[in-house]
Amino acid sequence: MKSFLILLGIALLCLFQFTQALSTFTIDLPAQEEACFLEDLASQEQLDLAFEVYDSDNLEIDFYINAPNGDIVYRLFKQPSMSYSFYATTEGVYQYCFSNKFNGDDKKLHFSVHGPNERTLILSKSADSEDAAGQMVDPIEKAIERLSSSLRFIRDEQAHMYVRDKVHNWTANSNNRRVSIWSISETVMLICVSAWQIYYLRSWFSVSRN
Repeated sequence: MKSFLILLGIALLCLFQFTQALSTFTIDLPAQEEACFLEDLASQEQLDLAFEVYDSDNLEIDFYINAPNGDIVYRLFKQPSMSYSFYATTEGVYQYCFSNKFNGDDKKLHFSVHGPNERTLILSKSADSEDAAGQMVDPIEKAIERLSSSLRFIRDEQAHMYVRDKVHNWTANSNNRRVSIWSISETVMLICVSAWQIYYLRSWFSVSRN
């Protein structure tokens, strides 16, 4: 019974840390609009960003990051996906935006955010054998921290790959549909041209006999 309660506690703790660590989002990006988000960073803190656009005929959007003083840290034009990592040069609130202002199609956007210094902090916390009070950290707790962080990274990668697979399936289905329409159009045109040639030749021979 005691071991069951321990395992149940570990599972609940993993689930809690797993749900608290959510960092992947899916949003609607209407035409002629943009979506912006804020991230408070200290100097030299790292922020990792990645996005993938799907569910649209045109998958291209603009992306940019503004520093606290308004300077542009990074800008990307007309791209369907991106993965970017940067270190804050100054302390303050950084703004990153996904822009669909120059496109007339509504889009869906999946993006993930890691930071600041998330991976480094998790690994250093797990590797540290003592807590702030100087007491030994329970090995089970260390294992849970490593497991929860690994699950988070795996989940984010799976979500990213799921969206990319969805985009590729949509592209393949769209290409198949276009090829089918073009093949049917070619067949109809060939039948029409053949019928016209038969009609023209028959009328020409009829005129020649007369």
